Amino acid sequence: MSCSFKRGDLVRFDLLHTIGVVIDVQEIQEFTEENKVDDEIIYDVLVYWCDSEPFWCLEFTLEHVLK
Repeated sequence: MSCSFKRGDLVRFDLLHTIGVVIDVQEIQEFTEENKVDDEIIYDVLVYWCDSEPFWCLEFTLEHVLK
C-alpha cells in the first residue's frame, strides 16, 4: 500500500485544522515488523503549514482538503 498523500497535496491536521502543503513523504523505517499490522507501511509526511512552519506528521493524522 502506498501513502495516500503526495507532494503538492493540500492537507489539514485532524485536531487543529491548520492548512498546509505536503512537501515530502517518507516510509518510517523505525517501526519493527512486530509493530506493523497486516504488513502496513507507516508514512511520515512533511507539511509546510500556513504559519510557515514545516513539520513531520504521521500519515493517519492528516486529511485531504481537496482531492
